Amino acid sequence: MAFYGGYGEEQDRLVHAELAETSVKQTDVGRGSRIYVQAEPFTEWGVFDLSS
Repeated sequence: MAFYGGYGEEQDRLVHAELAETSVKQTDVGRGSRIYVQAEPFTEWGVFDLSS
């Protein structure tokens, strides 16, 4: 699932998440034109700029 929006400086935030049995786990985050992705083994982030 994805959540869009937030308060203050996070008003343009996009969060991708997975629905677990009893919780929601955040997997990727986007702000502005950039999407930040962290894949297993979760040791570094990838950044994709959608404006370029």
